[in-house]
Amino acid sequence: MVEDTGGGNMILERLKLAGFEGYKHVEVEFSPGLNLITGRNSTGKTTLLDAVLFALYGEVPGVEKRMLVSRLATANNRLSVGLSVKLPNGRFEVWRTGVLYRKGGKENFRTEKTLLFVNEKAVPLAGEEDLRRKVSKLLGIGLKKFINLIYVRQGELTSILKPRKEDMDFILDINVLREVAEQLDEVRRILEKYEGRDVKTLVVTYREHELPRIEGYIASLNRQIAILEKEVTRLQEVLEKARSDDLKKLLLLIEKRDSYTTEISESRNRLQGILDGSNASNLQELRSLLDKAERDVKTCFKNVMELNKRKRKVQDLFDAENRRLNEAEANLKTASASTMEELETLLGETKDLLGKLQSEVVDTEEEYADVLEARSSLAGKISSLRDEVKNHKRLLEEGVAECPTCGQKISPDLLREISFEKEAQIRRLETEYSKVDAKHKALDSKLKKLRGELEKAATRASTLAQVHDKVKMLLRGETLNGLRERCRLLKREVDELTSKITEEKARLARLEANRDSLKKAFVDATSIQKSIEKLEENLRKTVKEVSTSLKTLCLPFDAEDPDLKSRVAERIPLSREEIETKETELQERKQRLKDLKSELKNNLKEKRKIEEKLSILEERLRKAEVTRGFIEKLREGIEKRRRRLLRNIQRQALSVYNTLTDQHVYKAFQIDPETYEVYVQPVGLAGFIPASRVGGGHQTLIALSIRMAILNVLGYRSLLILDEPTYGVDSQNLPQLMNYITEMAKNLRQVLLVTHYGIGMEEATNIIKVDIASDGSSQAKTLV
Repeated sequence: MVEDTGGGNMILERLKLAGFEGYKHVEVEFSPGLNLITGRNSTGKTTLLDAVLFALYGEVPGVEKRMLVSRLATANNRLSVGLSVKLPNGRFEVWRTGVLYRKGGKENFRTEKTLLFVNEKAVPLAGEEDLRRKVSKLLGIGLKKFINLIYVRQGELTSILKPRKEDMDFILDINVLREVAEQLDEVRRILEKYEGRDVKTLVVTYREHELPRIEGYIASLNRQIAILEKEVTRLQEVLEKARSDDLKKLLLLIEKRDSYTTEISESRNRLQGILDGSNASNLQELRSLLDKAERDVKTCFKNVMELNKRKRKVQDLFDAENRRLNEAEANLKTASASTMEELETLLGETKDLLGKLQSEVVDTEEEYADVLEARSSLAGKISSLRDEVKNHKRLLEEGVAECPTCGQKISPDLLREISFEKEAQIRRLETEYSKVDAKHKALDSKLKKLRGELEKAATRASTLAQVHDKVKMLLRGETLNGLRERCRLLKREVDELTSKITEEKARLARLEANRDSLKKAFVDATSIQKSIEKLEENLRKTVKEVSTSLKTLCLPFDAEDPDLKSRVAERIPLSREEIETKETELQERKQRLKDLKSELKNNLKEKRKIEEKLSILEERLRKAEVTRGFIEKLREGIEKRRRRLLRNIQRQALSVYNTLTDQHVYKAFQIDPETYEVYVQPVGLAGFIPASRVGGGHQTLIALSIRMAILNVLGYRSLLILDEPTYGVDSQNLPQLMNYITEMAKNLRQVLLVTHYGIGMEEATNIIKVDIASDGSSQAKTLV
C-alpha cells in the first residue's frame, strides 16, 4: 500500500541514467545539505534536473519525450532513468524505460516499463498515470506544484517578486478551493433545475394544480367503489344461500390436500438435489462429510500457524543480522572502503601523512619566524635612514651652518654628500627587504596550505579510526563475507517458508470453501426434511377431514383419490338458470369492481408520485439554498486563508532576509493579495515600493527570502532545486549571492544548485562535476 507521506520530508539519494539526452551511463549520488552541480555551459548540468523530473513524473515540461532519448553515435534509441528517494518511514525507488520507434515516417516515443519499489517491495502499477499518482502521493506534491515551488528554473529566481497569479493560486492551493466553490455553484444550478425545468415553477404547478385535480378524481372513484362493493356483497349472499356449506368445505379441503401433496413432492425433489450435489445418499452421510471437512480445516489451520511462527523467528534473526551487515557496509562506504583490510590500509596511510605534515609545519614555522624577524629589522633600518635624510634636506633648505644635535659646523656640500650616501644605503636595504618580504609571503602561503592539509589529514584519520572501531564492533570477530553468507541463507529460508505458507493458505481456503458448502447443504437439507415431516402430518390430518366430509355428503369416493374434485363435480352439477344468471351478474360486478380498484390504485400511485416528486423538488430547493450559503462561506474562507498565508509569508520572509544578511535596510515586506506582487518598505520611508524596482542584488536576496518563507509556511522544507540562480548576475556580486544561497541552504534538508561558476564549493556537502568526455557524451563525477 502506498502511503501519503507529505512533501516536507523527502531526500533525493541516487539518480541513474542510461541513454538520457547527452549521457550514455551515469550514476549520481545526492546527499543532505547543499549539492553543487558545476561545470561549463552545455555540458549537461540541467539534464540531471530534467532526469529527476522525468523519473518522478514521467515528463519534462516543454520537452517532447522523444527528445530526451540520447542522440549520441553509440546510442541505441533507448533510455532508462532510476531515482531513489528517502522518506521519513523508508524510501522508494522509481524506474522508467522507453524507446524510440518510427510509425508512418514519424519518430515517436513509447514507454516500455515502469517500476516502483517502496521499502524494496514492488508496487503493482496500472500504467504511467497510476505511477504518477502513486509517486505524487508518496511525495505529497504533484508535478505542477513541484516545478512552481521546489524547482526554480534558470533565470526565474526573481520571478517570484512578480509572479503569475494562477501560479501562486496553485502553490497556495487556492485554485483547488476555488474549483470546489465553482463545482458547488454548479451543483446549486443543477438543484434548481429538474428535467430541464425550473424547480420553483414545478412546485407551484404540482402544489396548486396537479395535486388538487387528482385528489378530486380519487374521491369520485372511492364513492363508485363503495356503491359497487355493496352490490357484490348482496349477490354473494344470494349465491351462498344457493350453495351447500358442506360442499364448499369439501372443495376447500380437496384443494388443501392437493396443495400439501404438491409441496411435499417439490420438497423431496429439492432435498434429493442437495444430497446429489454433495455426493451423499442421505442426511447421515452428509453429516459425516461435514465433520470430516471440519477436521481437515482445523488441521490445515494449525499447520499454517506453526509455519508462520517459524517464519517470524527466522525473519527476526535475518532482520537483526541484515541490519548489522548493512550498518557495517555503510560505515565502510563512508570511509571509501569495501573491506576491513582496505580500511586499515587507508588508516595507516593517513596516519603517516599526518606525521609528515606535522613535521613539515614545524620546520616551516621556524623558518617563517626567522624571515619575519629579518623583515622587521630591515624595515626599522629603512625607516630610520629615511628620517635622517629628511632632516638633512630640511637643514639644507633652511641654510643652517651647524648641526642642531651635536653643534658641529656643517656645510651644504657635506649635507648633500651625507644625504646621497644614506639614500644609496636605503636603496640597498629596500632591495634586500623586497627579497625578504617575498620570501615571507611565500612562507605564509605555504604555512596556511600546510595547516589546512594537516587539519584535513587529522579529521580523516579520526574518522577512519572511528569507522574502524565501529565496523570491528559490528562484525564481532566475524568476516564481512561470513556475515553476508549467513544473511543469504537466512533470507533463503524465509523465502522457502513464505512459499510453504502461501501453499498451505491456498489449501486452507479450498478446505474452508468445501466445509462452508457442506455446512450450507446440511442446514438446507435438515430444514427441508423438517418441512416435509410437517407437511406430511398436515396432509394426514387433511385427508382425514376430507374423508369425514365425503361421509357427510354421502359420496362413495376415496379421500386420497387424485381426481376426487372432478368426481365430485360430476355428481353435484350447479345448472339452475337463476343461479347461472346471478353468477354471471356477480362476475360482471366483480370485474367492474376490479377495474375501478385498478384505476383507483393507478391514481393513488400517480398521486404518490406527484407527492414524492413534490417532496424531491422542495428538498432540492432547500439543498440549493444551503449550497448557496455554503458557497458564500467557502469563498469568504478562501479569501481569509489566502490573506493569512500571505501575512505569514511576509513575516517569515523578512525574518529569513534578516538572517541572510546584516544589511537590515527594510522594515517590512508586503505581498499584494490581488496580484501577488512583492513590495518592500525601506528603512526611512513611510510607504512601500515594488521589490522589482530595488537593486539587482537586493532583488535576488528578497526573492530567496520569499521562496524560503513559502516553503516554511507550506511545510515543504525538505528540498529546493536552483538551476543557474547566478544567471544574469555580474561577477562582482556572485560571491555575495552564493553566500546568500549557502546560508539559506542551512535551513533546508537538501538543496540542488546548478552553476557553471566554481564558487560555493567550500560550503557544499556534495559536489558533482559535469563535463564532456572525448566521445562527446556528458559525464558526471562526485568530487566530495
